[in-house]
Amino acid sequence: MKLYRLIIPPQGDGERADRLIARYFPELPERSIRAAFLRRDVKLEGRRITRGQRVCTGQELRIYLQNEEE
Repeated sequence: MKLYRLIIPPQGDGERADRLIARYFPELPERSIRAAFLRRDVKLEGRRITRGQRVCTGQELRIYLQNEEE
């Protein structure tokens, strides 16, 4: 399992989590991002979130991806 970590910058304030991940991690395929949300492997401040969750500046976002999805 691989971990991607992002501290939300001011430009990402109020943005949806799925869109923010796609913008800041362009190397990740959309299908991998969707799969991580379906498995509930995306966390904001240590809590599992949904794709449409809005994020705030300074929060920590973590995405865990299975090795075969890299």
